Amino acid sequence: MSSTDERLVAGFLSRDESILEEVDKKYGAYCRTIAIHILNNHTEAQDCTTDAFMHAWSHIPPDMPRSLFAYLARLVRNLAIDLYRKKRAEKRSLHMETLLSEIEDCIPTPGGDITEEIALHDALNSFLSTLAPLQRRIFVRRYFYASTISEISKEYGITDSATKTSLHRTRTALKAYLIKKGIQI
Repeated sequence: MSSTDERLVAGFLSRDESILEEVDKKYGAYCRTIAIHILNNHTEAQDCTTDAFMHAWSHIPPDMPRSLFAYLARLVRNLAIDLYRKKRAEKRSLHMETLLSEIEDCIPTPGGDITEEIALHDALNSFLSTLAPLQRRIFVRRYFYASTISEISKEYGITDSATKTSLHRTRTALKAYLIKKGIQI
């Protein structure tokens, strides 16, 4: 963890309210971008980001993140997905529907017991560590940050076709890896 992040976490621990402004300055734009990709709505993305910061305020301690950015990104992502699912019945997003349908064939549906969730989490991290750096970044950008194919292609200077091929191969390899590890798909 960087010295800046250590200072920010110390601010959470000491309940220094000015830390929330500093966290927003450092990570707010990243968090809003994650939420915008999922929700496609700037106002809701801002609300999710604010809620994520307040959740961090309430849960540090006892939570002690190893990476403040990863912790906040996970919070905002989960809040945005929850809001998306809540609104899903009213209005469907083609981008999120596509994203969810791509990944549902190779990752089990959440809702099992905590032991299964931990095993899946560990298996996913283990699998990701086996990937080439570019392949891992493409996969994480798509399925964690909910980036579009064209955004990923542009960022890494590759064609949309190359991005789609990489994602397809990685999903296929992930499914085989999880089956090998005994995780029910």
